[in-house]
Amino acid sequence: MFDLSNLNDYEFEILCKDIMQDLLDEELFTFSRGVDAGVDICDKENPPTIIIQAKHYASSTYSQLKSSLKKDVTKIQRHHPQKYFVCTSQSLTRKNKQEIIEMFNEFMPDISHVIDKNDINSFLEDEQNKDIVVKNYKLWLCASDVLSLVNNQNIFIDCSELMLDIEEQIKLFVETQAYHNAIKKLRQDNIIIIIGAPGVGKSTLSKMLLLYYADKNYKVRYVTNNNISEIKRSLNLAPNKKEIVLLDDFLGQHYLNLKDSQPNELKTLISFVTRSKNKKLILNSRVTILNEAAQAYLTFREIMVRYEQNKYLLDLDEMSSLEKAKILYNHLYFNGLPQDYLSQVKRNKGYLRIVNHVNYNPRIIEYVTQKHNYETVPSRDYLQYIIGKLDNPEDVWKDEFRNRLDMGDRILMNTLYSLSDTTVDNVVLERAFNERIRKVKGDTSVNQYKESVIRLTDSLIKNVDDRGTVKIAAINPSVNDYLFSEITLNSNEQIAIIENAVFYEQIFRALKSDTAKLHYRKKLCSYDFLKMDTLKNTAFFYFLKSIVELHILDRSLKRKTTISLERAYGSLSYQDREEYGQILQKLYSGEYCEFYELQKIFFTSEKMFYILKPLTLDNAIELISAITDDYDVSDDEELTEVFKNQLVDKISDYVQDELSDELADAVSHVINKAESEDIAGFMDGTTTFLEDAVWSELEDLAYEKIKDHITNINGEIDISDKDFGVSDMRYYLDISDSITSALKTDYDEDDDRRYSHSESDTSLIVAMFER
Repeated sequence: MFDLSNLNDYEFEILCKDIMQDLLDEELFTFSRGVDAGVDICDKENPPTIIIQAKHYASSTYSQLKSSLKKDVTKIQRHHPQKYFVCTSQSLTRKNKQEIIEMFNEFMPDISHVIDKNDINSFLEDEQNKDIVVKNYKLWLCASDVLSLVNNQNIFIDCSELMLDIEEQIKLFVETQAYHNAIKKLRQDNIIIIIGAPGVGKSTLSKMLLLYYADKNYKVRYVTNNNISEIKRSLNLAPNKKEIVLLDDFLGQHYLNLKDSQPNELKTLISFVTRSKNKKLILNSRVTILNEAAQAYLTFREIMVRYEQNKYLLDLDEMSSLEKAKILYNHLYFNGLPQDYLSQVKRNKGYLRIVNHVNYNPRIIEYVTQKHNYETVPSRDYLQYIIGKLDNPEDVWKDEFRNRLDMGDRILMNTLYSLSDTTVDNVVLERAFNERIRKVKGDTSVNQYKESVIRLTDSLIKNVDDRGTVKIAAINPSVNDYLFSEITLNSNEQIAIIENAVFYEQIFRALKSDTAKLHYRKKLCSYDFLKMDTLKNTAFFYFLKSIVELHILDRSLKRKTTISLERAYGSLSYQDREEYGQILQKLYSGEYCEFYELQKIFFTSEKMFYILKPLTLDNAIELISAITDDYDVSDDEELTEVFKNQLVDKISDYVQDELSDELADAVSHVINKAESEDIAGFMDGTTTFLEDAVWSELEDLAYEKIKDHITNINGEIDISDKDFGVSDMRYYLDISDSITSALKTDYDEDDDRRYSHSESDTSLIVAMFER
């Protein structure tokens, strides 16, 4: 008998569709529930002539099934199909089936229209229907009786513990592309080393691979303590004997747990499996621990180098939205979430927010669907609870950081966060880490930075090759979320970062608490922070930022503030131009200007030329307007000229960008009105009519936009549209190429297929949840 209870209701519905499609020789469809509620499966006709109802009531009573069917009578009468079938995972008596027939006697002539668990089993046991069994992973497990095969292997080790895990995981397992990729690699190479970050499903995938080969008559070898000597003794030395070995977390579950003898034992085991056609070896490990083992043992490092092609990184970025949705649905279904909680996930397609979340991780899904976790919030808040855990999954990462990393690794992660949310040059991170670590760990006989990076790579951090430069980044945005949360609540760690900062950026990312800000204020007044290094911008920029953000008015900082104002523009990054403008505005309009006597800088043409140059248009207008309100620039021709030229240049740049945004519409408009001979003339290059027509539209638009911007400028600065070289903007725009692109009718088929696949995934996800 097939164990249909391992299927969720959606999987059961798909199974019913496949079975009925074969029995009726009709193409059938499932769909999400809409206005015509009550139809699970139907044919392509509108209205449908064939309707099949899937009732997954494996763990319910017949009376519950009957009660549910009674509610469907009116719905089915409204559709009035020619044929109506009920498929159920319950075992029914003939009397049960007859009672169902009587409810729907208009559309069900006999009991053949009621397909129960026994009928489904008979169908699936037929060799001709093997394809339907194979198509469904959970049915295949039952059909092959693989669980019994594994249990009955007389020299199988630690069977009971493995089986308890597997029987739980089967229900939740989703047959992903990674599963098929791993089978392919194992089939080709006999050995697979599955690595990945915490919570991505390495152990589950490993155990499902084990069952795949158990079905192919491979005897399973497994021990919970990963005693390689014991495993080797259990193996049959005959190379033709089929055997598969699973070493789950073979280097330790939480930290490196490898005896000195084990690397050599592992080496001989791998060599034996490699030479034997019918031996398979599955190993899995957290990347952190694998890297640490490679660092600690030369023999193990040599093994990893030699078998690099056997490594398989389980990466969530490679998982499709549909696969993620199936994992979510399985956890919701088999954890038995109450209907009021489920309804919140379905409301406004909230499940799509979960599935498409950047921090999606099976471990988080497992966490939020466990009863002792979801019951901590009322049902109305359940969706937001899930999103909150994905937004800031501190409960998932907390154990990893607090119990599984040593102090050096935690310092590396905090240092990485103090430098950036994205990538950091490897050399920069090493310098910042070493500055901090040598004050807390005195052992300089080993390269602690290198050791930490090796341990953490592909687990909590990743290496990025940026045109030959090695950069480091957190492996997942949720890692940064966790670090932010932890550092924000830890003023001592904030002070430690500030105290040991090599780069100015570290200070600002650590300024979370009032305690840390007070500590920094004291240091700012007593040390020469203008000599600190920066990753971008200049120390002068960050010094001014410190003054306005911490509201510092200190006479001893007057000279440094003046120097910083004069030089902050240097090497200013594009993304900080807006903030630079806001700092200048605060310095001029607030009490800082008078306190630090900054007027002499703001009113000096030579200095203002450089200060204004990096500003955005809006910031420049705001600052210049504030100055001209206070200072009569009519008597200062040089300053007036600087203000005018800066504004004209910025407006010109702004309008050019706006014209670029409008170019496609202008081209489309002109082409739609063009005569065929104009298009032909453009194609053979005999006329510029199309280009001229496009520019004519854009030129008029340019003058309109310039006039709009001029109205926002203080009347003290006399600017007119004659000050702008509008005709020169034509050469900034690539009008000819835009026309050529618009006239092309071909498209990228690959992109189109990818889009179609995405659309298909979304519709299948909706159909799964909206039932």
